[in-house]
Amino acid sequence: PDLGHILREYRKVMVPEINSGQLVRVLRAEYLVDAVGFNRVRGLPLASEEIVEAIHQLIGSTP
Repeated sequence: PDLGHILREYRKVMVPEINSGQLVRVLRAEYLVDAVGFNRVRGLPLASEEIVEAIHQLIGSTP
């Protein structure tokens, strides 16, 4: 299957990015999916704990 087919299998798609959200905009425009950006523009790598916390916030649960 293509990327669009895979993305549409999910209600929301979180896109961690170390920039201002270019990829999430492309995914929304190209594949019409509910993509949510998790962006950090501070020049440092994203910590896995930050991503896990953002996922829990997105789905409304606690770790």
